[in-house]
Amino acid sequence: MKKYFKFLGFGLVLFLIILIMAEPEICKNRAISGILLSGRVIIPSTFPFTVCVLYLLKSGFCGNFGKKGELFSIIILSFIGGYPIGAKLLNEQVKNNKLNSNQAEIMLRFCINAGPAFIIGAVGNGIIGSVKIGYILFASHILASSILFAFNFKTSLKTYKLSNKKAENPADIFVSSVSEAANVSINICSFVIIFSVISGYMDLFSQKFAFLKYLSLSLEITNAVSNTQNIYLISFLLGFAGISVWCQIISLAKEIKINVYSFVFFRILHGILSLIFTFCLIKLFKIALPCISNSVDLSGKAFYSTPVLTLSLFIMTIIFIISLFSKNCAGKLLDDVV
Repeated sequence: MKKYFKFLGFGLVLFLIILIMAEPEICKNRAISGILLSGRVIIPSTFPFTVCVLYLLKSGFCGNFGKKGELFSIIILSFIGGYPIGAKLLNEQVKNNKLNSNQAEIMLRFCINAGPAFIIGAVGNGIIGSVKIGYILFASHILASSILFAFNFKTSLKTYKLSNKKAENPADIFVSSVSEAANVSINICSFVIIFSVISGYMDLFSQKFAFLKYLSLSLEITNAVSNTQNIYLISFLLGFAGISVWCQIISLAKEIKINVYSFVFFRILHGILSLIFTFCLIKLFKIALPCISNSVDLSGKAFYSTPVLTLSLFIMTIIFIISLFSKNCAGKLLDDVV
């Protein structure tokens, strides 16, 4: 079976190389599109928040509330931080021997979530043109994850260990948090770009093979929701996350042994539950579904005024000030900042 997948992967990559050589314009245009998407949407919505989350975790602040408080803070941060945050945090816990790999894999079932900045800001306000629908989609997304949490969270708390490791200097923690957050962002953006290119070639062949148009929706979540007019399908895709996000999770969770079949099953289940909750909430609050244009171009404006980004920047400013005061000043501005 492994040999089969090895040859299949080799064949697909070779086919992609041939397509790039035959149609280089598609590769160039889609790569540029992926870069712009990363700069306008991905980085503004994930990087500042990732810095803040990593700082809180590394500083040991959450440990002041005991192992229950620390573990639940990780879960809550994964609920609102964006898709890769949960995987990054759980990977850190396995690395520090606070969780074992099996426990972390179970928690991945409910710790992979799109953040409010993306769902409410980009999808609700930017694509659909309705903040109310954005809140409905986010509520459905979190409710679905909460259901998975209720049925899978059993042994993690019992065996979770608090670290006795002494916290580092705040300045060092801040520097390492920014560095790791940058690596996470680069990781995410790299997958967004390559899957944007792959999606471009799939769109080319979808003119003859219609099923590829629908298959491309499973690749990259941002492009998928931009090309979807059905709100219920968007809700499913947000829970499903897409293959690009799956690759991001696997690359960031190197310390966790992930069962691929189980992982895919819970992504599909999350999508189905999200869809059901979206349907129920729309009927409950009697919200009219707006018409959606499938030619919406995501811009950074959707994120400039989101509460999550504003809070992230505010916290980063405070952390930066604390870091400067905690260092031994050399009397030179550049040296003191660095």
